[in-house]
Amino acid sequence: TAFITRILSALARSRPADGEWELSLGVAGARTSLLPSAPAQHSDPVPAGERCVWKLAGDALGFSPGVFTQSNPGLCEALVAEVHESAGTGRELLDAFCGAGLFTLGLARRFGHVTALESNPAAVLDLRANLAAADLAKVEVVERRFEHGWQRAARATQSVNQSPVMGLPPRPFSILR
Repeated sequence: TAFITRILSALARSRPADGEWELSLGVAGARTSLLPSAPAQHSDPVPAGERCVWKLAGDALGFSPGVFTQSNPGLCEALVAEVHESAGTGRELLDAFCGAGLFTLGLARRFGHVTALESNPAAVLDLRANLAAADLAKVEVVERRFEHGWQRAARATQSVNQSPVMGLPPRPFSILR
């Protein structure tokens, strides 16, 4: 579209420094970010003004440069609704590979307790900020790689994983136990 062309043209004119760049479009408009060469540490949160924010399913979902999220915000509303409907409601749920909380925020409103498992420190910082902004305290955030954190989180009776993205079987805990 003409809008994307204008953004890409402006990016090309800006002659960014060498490195990996990310172009993002959120409620505050388009912006470019130079991705960090090393993952964020717990003591290095990205300032709120540098996070991209999407309005999605009634929440503001912020994510830092380099943190994975679905790439098409226009389709995310339908995707989030489908995941929430498919998960249903219940006592406990595990959201594996939760990222900044695309599914986690709404699932926390549908379940008594949610365990959110994520290994990327920057995504964990974003998730914690998104949970705080949504005033959702009943989510236990576990910062570990799946293969090291699933046992701690295995008490969840239901699980949501992104098997199309990660290639996991639909019911990882029944297989891994």
